[in-house]
Amino acid sequence: MILEELTIAENVTHIFTDFFDTIVSRKCHPEEIKRKWCKYLISLTNIHETTESIYKLRLNVEGELATQALSQHGVSEFKYLDMLDKLLRIVGVCEKQINSIKRELYRAELSLEKRNQFINTDVVTFLTQQKKLGKKITVVSDFYCSKEFLSELIVFHGVDELIDEVYVSSDAMRTKRESNFYDYVLKSERVEAKNVIMIGDNLHSDVEMSKSKGIYGIHIKRDFRFYKESLDKDKKTKNIRQEINRIFSQEKSNFTWMGIPIFIFIVELYTKLKINSAKEVVFLAREGEFLKEIFDIYLRKIGDSSISTKYMYASRRGTYLPSLFELNEDCFDKFLNQYPRNSIETLLKTLSLDSYISELELDHPEINFKKTHEVLKLSEDFKALLNSDAFVKIFRNESQERRKYLNNYVETLIDNDDVIHLVDVGWKGSIQDNIQKATNRKVFGYYCGLLSGAFTNEKNIKHGILFEETKSICNGFGEFNEFRASFEVFCAASHGSLVRYEAYPKVATLEDNEYEIELYKKSIRPIQVRIKTILDTLFSLNERYSISNENLYDILVPIYFKRMMLPSTNELFEFSQYKHYENFGCFDFSKFDEKRTSRFGYIKQLIRYPKLTIGREWWKPLGFWIHGVSFLKYPYYALKFIRVRCSK
Repeated sequence: MILEELTIAENVTHIFTDFFDTIVSRKCHPEEIKRKWCKYLISLTNIHETTESIYKLRLNVEGELATQALSQHGVSEFKYLDMLDKLLRIVGVCEKQINSIKRELYRAELSLEKRNQFINTDVVTFLTQQKKLGKKITVVSDFYCSKEFLSELIVFHGVDELIDEVYVSSDAMRTKRESNFYDYVLKSERVEAKNVIMIGDNLHSDVEMSKSKGIYGIHIKRDFRFYKESLDKDKKTKNIRQEINRIFSQEKSNFTWMGIPIFIFIVELYTKLKINSAKEVVFLAREGEFLKEIFDIYLRKIGDSSISTKYMYASRRGTYLPSLFELNEDCFDKFLNQYPRNSIETLLKTLSLDSYISELELDHPEINFKKTHEVLKLSEDFKALLNSDAFVKIFRNESQERRKYLNNYVETLIDNDDVIHLVDVGWKGSIQDNIQKATNRKVFGYYCGLLSGAFTNEKNIKHGILFEETKSICNGFGEFNEFRASFEVFCAASHGSLVRYEAYPKVATLEDNEYEIELYKKSIRPIQVRIKTILDTLFSLNERYSISNENLYDILVPIYFKRMMLPSTNELFEFSQYKHYENFGCFDFSKFDEKRTSRFGYIKQLIRYPKLTIGREWWKPLGFWIHGVSFLKYPYYALKFIRVRCSK
């Protein structure tokens, strides 16, 4: 039937219309929506199941509920929330989490429908014409979700002004396919069948069953061959494996394999934020600048506007002093334990109090501010500084003032007065510790990785998204713990490091390091742009296929590990040219290409002290290359691959 050629009789006052494959169609098979939803359920509940197994379980639950309804109501229908409730109990979700997870899964199904639907202009044009002629437009749909669910889709597609009323089978526990739903709608609308036409794509439910009730049914023909092809493709895991292998075999640019851990981090971060009901998330400078950029891309890709992202200038140096309340011999232990060999001058610079050094030198000529002490905390200079009335006054005034500025800054970034959700690279979350102490708020931290010794308590919670290292094992993806420096280097920011917080509206003083800025512009940003291209492709693949995240990672992680452990000579040379500037505890550059001994000496050290020698390297293959034993990357890769696999 060609709708534009259809003439409607004068006595027709109501147009009943199907929704799916009539007003809208899907970009994939309807069952793919369920399969992708199952993928999200697996991620949200952290169960070790395949998409296929959860999908089959959902179908079984739906079938059981429909059978129960048939015996109780005479119709094989079920309610979506009942299905959720039963399914979550079967997979072992604890009782206190069921309601919150049900809400999230409801939103997920709605979001999946929105992302995979498009308007059918032929039907919308026809309905628009009939609306102008004064006809009442009523949606009549056989669907397991509620009227509210369908109404949100109608609003999303911008056709809500066309639709006067919505009826859904699962609300009425009647269906079109069994014809009794038409009786219900006719009675509810107080209209006779002779004054109604029904349009829809299903010849049985929309046409034959409506005609059995005296309603004139019009068949909207749709080509459903695409649905079957799409579903068949989605079920074949080898398709996505082939696509991923093709992407990385064609992409030869340096370091694009870094897109893999960042992809996994972003996808898992999103799930963690959803589990923790986070509405606002703050990405910490400086690595957070690139991570926020990627996370925003991901949110747009999946069409989720429920999470607001902010960027916060932060550094260990800038947050350290605001976190200190009392001045005593132990208050600087975070600094002194990590950098025991140091000077008073460096201590003051770490506190961003170096502008007072000249003043303090005049007051205390007995203190040697520049002298490096083997253990600064035990030195007479340190004791003299703590007993200085001038320093005590400076410390109290500056810590109090900067703490106030930090709290004011946080208040401009988030609306929630109680909880802060922070994102950063890692590795022990010391910036989070400082912010939590300074603000006295509950803080959730989300990191690429956490190392042993990361401080946590009930108000200071940390998640290692990719890995968490304990004293004996590395949970998660140990592969990403092998080259931690890459996260800091390739997530570099376009601006300098935070020195201290200031009064609004300035907010912060930054220290731009000329070398870092130049490195970012010439080398790091071009790499980030290439990584973004890889990520965009991976995000699209993740949207297209219903393969579970766990199974997807099983494909991706070995690709990353091989490319990272067996890098090209160009990658080794490029990374060897980089330098890292430390702006807390010591203020100097670290070189990635440091050669400690000759080739023979390095081999000798490897034989005598293998763990210590290899452990000192920023990147093991680079250490081998610099010392002339690049061939060792092959047995080292094989050994690490076996160890990582065996630990899972």
